[in-house]
Amino acid sequence: MNLNNIFYFKKIVDKYYPDENRNPVEIQKIAVEVKHTIKELTDDDFIEMLISCFIPDLYSGMGKREKLYTKLTELMVGEWWRRIGGDYYLPTKKIRYGRCGINIRYGFNRL
Repeated sequence: MNLNNIFYFKKIVDKYYPDENRNPVEIQKIAVEVKHTIKELTDDDFIEMLISCFIPDLYSGMGKREKLYTKLTELMVGEWWRRIGGDYYLPTKKIRYGRCGINIRYGFNRL
């Protein structure tokens, strides 16, 4: 197991938010940059990163760090879906009731 994969997202979040007292960053812009990187990962590296992004309570509350980490986790789920043949896009705003979501579309005519 490659520790660089396991802590990949944590390193990104900590780079932009060493603590909660930083100015907000453009989370969508960071997600787009990371998206290009994860598309190039081997399946083995991708699997390690996918598993690690679901570590609960790494960042508590609804602070800036947790919001960025959540967006990166959504990105990984969407990339997983793309790798098995689906399409996805990440919403730029939270959906109602404070939940984050990924809208996933799959063309059943591909079966």
